[in-house]
Amino acid sequence: NTSRLYLHNLDEYGTQPLVGTEGASQPFFSPDGNWIGFYAEGKLKKVSLSGGTPRTLCDGSAWGGWWSDDNHITFSNYGLMQIHSNGGTPKRITDAWDFGPAQEGWHHFPQVLPGNSEVLYTISHGLDNLRVAVVTLDTGKKQTIIKEGGYARYVSTGHLIYAWRGNLWAVRFDIKSLQTTGPSIPILEGILMNSYSVPNYSLSDNGTLVYVPGDIQEMRRSLCWVDFEGNIEPLDIPPSKFYDGGLRLSPDGKLATVTQEEKRANVWLYDVTRSGTGHPFTDDTGDEWWTVWTPDGKRVIFHSSRDGKSLNLYWKSVDGIGEIVRLTESANDQSPYAISSDGKMLFYMEHNRLTSNKDIWVLPLEGDRTPRPLLQTPAQEFGPTLSPDGRWLAYVSDETGRQEVYVRNYPDLGRVIKISSEGGVSPMWSSAGDYLYFRQGRKMMAVSFLPEPGIPKVLFEGDFVLGHRWGRRYDLSPDGKRFLMIRE
Repeated sequence: NTSRLYLHNLDEYGTQPLVGTEGASQPFFSPDGNWIGFYAEGKLKKVSLSGGTPRTLCDGSAWGGWWSDDNHITFSNYGLMQIHSNGGTPKRITDAWDFGPAQEGWHHFPQVLPGNSEVLYTISHGLDNLRVAVVTLDTGKKQTIIKEGGYARYVSTGHLIYAWRGNLWAVRFDIKSLQTTGPSIPILEGILMNSYSVPNYSLSDNGTLVYVPGDIQEMRRSLCWVDFEGNIEPLDIPPSKFYDGGLRLSPDGKLATVTQEEKRANVWLYDVTRSGTGHPFTDDTGDEWWTVWTPDGKRVIFHSSRDGKSLNLYWKSVDGIGEIVRLTESANDQSPYAISSDGKMLFYMEHNRLTSNKDIWVLPLEGDRTPRPLLQTPAQEFGPTLSPDGRWLAYVSDETGRQEVYVRNYPDLGRVIKISSEGGVSPMWSSAGDYLYFRQGRKMMAVSFLPEPGIPKVLFEGDFVLGHRWGRRYDLSPDGKRFLMIRE
């Protein structure tokens, strides 16, 4: 990923790159304007405008942050958290699923209100389901203050500025009662909002507004085949809201599961051998993203929030016969990644919602199905996949401060080999186990295993949906000659 942060003085022409911010997103300033907080590699970081190496503070998801004048940073990590600007242990403020069966959605884009006692934030559940809420830090009490709109900022005139359907709105806000007073008034039409409905605007304390003009960018992505030289063959399937969830082929290569966002995130089933549209594989009971096929092609394992709380593991028959079966029950979020070639073991990532640790677990698919931790270290581990011969476990870890691909001998796990050197996520084995593939930003990488790992090489690069720590957004055809990918 070649994106980075740049600094632009409004009184001057030109920009200045900030060294060490490669892959950064969602920047925000410290109150004195001398530091910038940002996200990169799944981490919350900060960098001084006077120079120097960025400092990692903790894990964080790139959904906005706020640096308050009491030297704390409030940020999003599947709910709101707060950490001292010098580092330390984050404190959880809200849980993204803490309203039970209501499944209210994700909490992000925080602003600490004057006095540092309340936090303004956005609740999103789907691309057109936004609300503005406030939480009182001492009591944990939450209340919705705007039912249609999001990404709000309180300004010193006593107003909330917020975005809704491509426009900016203003409404009077009583900071003592935490209630709006009066009607909302449109103040700016035509602000660019990305496919997740996130607006491109920012406000300063002196009332200066900067924004990117535009409209709502509707998510329209396409499925395609990509060979090892990067040649693209589009599928005869209409572009759709293919979400950031996983893309997986059936063992025979005829069907594919992919996540689509309509009212909710659901798993859809497509026949990649013919033209036409797919059909929903899961319903609107919960949100479902990442999927894994069983080796016999009869079932698909996915994670779902249908219990009203955390993302746990379920499976369902592809032929539609029978009920959805719950495989795990945990307060933590779980994401399926790979099944052993004999179909007996599921490898998945478990995200501890209290500590934010991500570890690798294994679930036996036969017998009593009791899950057990496989790899737990102070670092974050995810993306586990076992080689076809069962000798190597590939996975991703951030133990160096950057997400890299590793392998360990299995089942002992005592020998560790670092595969990537410039970042890597989403590892996948070839069917013969002689190659390991992974994503590095826009690049598709490959490393030979004959029988020891070789040097990674670039197969191709392009504008395909990027790799992710939760799962894999590509798959390899059964003949091993091309990848199924999602094109931006």
